[in-house]
Amino acid sequence: MDVDAWRLRAQTAMHEQGTLLEIARIILAFADDMDDLTREICREIVERHKYDHCAIFLSHVESHSPRLAHGARLGDNLTEPEAEAFASEAIAHSQALTARSGDAWRVAIPIEDGSTTLGAMIAGSVGSDADSRSALALCRALTRLIAIGIQNATLRMLELELATRQEYGRIPSEFHDE
Repeated sequence: MDVDAWRLRAQTAMHEQGTLLEIARIILAFADDMDDLTREICREIVERHKYDHCAIFLSHVESHSPRLAHGARLGDNLTEPEAEAFASEAIAHSQALTARSGDAWRVAIPIEDGSTTLGAMIAGSVGSDADSRSALALCRALTRLIAIGIQNATLRMLELELATRQEYGRIPSEFHDE
């Protein structure tokens, strides 16, 4: 491998590590709000990697069908129903999917916490320098972080709900004591 190729690989790896670090920072910053969390993750991925679209779908608890949590630039080259169908397929098969058409590519990766599929992430581009193989590897690493972020946000929402219920339970007992 010549020096220029090695330098390009090193720069790409550093850029991808920077993305992982920034997503981890977003997870910490937006631990209280699933909407803000998913919006910022999609925005960051699209901006840093010049993807044409990125979407995060979360599995609905009862029906296990995905619902769009957030999508950046959906509609330009990928409609929401197309993205939902692609996410549903990745979730149903519990495996990453790739699709290519001409110079356009798209990946769908399940977001899993080990035992449960929480949703799927879709990313893609038309005519970008990134190829689907490198995007697939990066997105797999990103979905591991996203799973942690989703779990954190879910736990935080449950914690706030529990605190609210405890407060509502405490108020009547105080009135009764007085």
